[in-house]
Amino acid sequence: MGLGIIYRKAKQSDREDLYVMAKELATSFDVNKPDFLNVFKLLLGDENVDLIVADKGNKLIGYVFIFHHPAFYANGIISLG
Repeated sequence: MGLGIIYRKAKQSDREDLYVMAKELATSFDVNKPDFLNVFKLLLGDENVDLIVADKGNKLIGYVFIFHHPAFYANGIISLG
């Protein structure tokens, strides 16, 4: 029996739900909408970033960023989430 959670790349239509979630999760800073929208657009357009959302019943329940970058010690690309 599955949990009914779908993990997928974020899309433009997720921005409002992600804004609400980011605002609720922030503890050390205030997430403001104009800056959030700017950063969201940059993240979606950055080929070195994967923004993955957890979707359950057409409701977002979580997200994670995965950043990909080169590293000398790895002799190539590493990914951090």
